[in-house]
Amino acid sequence: MARRSTLLCLIPFAAVIATAFMPGGVVIEGAVAENPGVGDQTTFQVSIQKGGLDYFGRILIQAPPDCQLTPSSLFGGSFDWDDDTHIAVVSWLKLPEPDRFDIEFNLLVDPNAVAGPRELDLEFSFIQN
Repeated sequence: MARRSTLLCLIPFAAVIATAFMPGGVVIEGAVAENPGVGDQTTFQVSIQKGGLDYFGRILIQAPPDCQLTPSSLFGGSFDWDDDTHIAVVSWLKLPEPDRFDIEFNLLVDPNAVAGPRELDLEFSFIQN
């Protein structure tokens, strides 16, 4: 057990902060609560500032092949996970009322994963009018 604890301390995990600035004041930021080791789980939070948008919005999250995302709070959005591509999709026909809201996922690193940094990519799309 002491060996596993030492190994987990040495695992660098990219504390993902992906920020995209888009037209209309839309800002998307993602971050992990803590750096998980192999076989560990942590919270991945995405903050969305919708910049006055009201209708359709969709966020795609590309996870590494040895990670899985499950939703814990979607602020009314629908969720779909593709096991083959490791892409999570959250979509809203009408975006939530607040100009800024957070969605959360449980990020699980596979117990058989190789130690090392990982990165999650975010892409937000919307219909402005």
